[in-house]
Amino acid sequence: MTVAADLTAARAVANRTRGDWLISLSEGLASVADLIAYAAGPDGAPLRAITIRRLMATQHGWGERRRKQLVRELALVCPTSMSASRLSVGWLIDSRACGRRLVAFSNLIKPHGPPWPGFPLTHKPAL
Repeated sequence: MTVAADLTAARAVANRTRGDWLISLSEGLASVADLIAYAAGPDGAPLRAITIRRLMATQHGWGERRRKQLVRELALVCPTSMSASRLSVGWLIDSRACGRRLVAFSNLIKPHGPPWPGFPLTHKPAL
């Protein structure tokens, strides 16, 4: 095989890995925390290229407006020279940040307030 063929094959494997994880997230088979933990490991390099906006697109209730707001807030809390739209899982887990970016991300995505009015004393309303 040539170098170009090797690179093409490696890219296809990386794309497949990212796609499999994104599908697992959208179907509820894996969580954002699972993906980030795997990305931090030795085999997680392909997942580090996933942008935060793309990652959050797999989560129910995260529309484009909310995703844009998230990356803008992350860029404010964790100043960077990168464009907010290019912030990725790799940027989140970069060891040079000593976990600050990941903590900020976790705080920004956690739900605020009770899951429904009257929780936990009332039943969840039908959608």
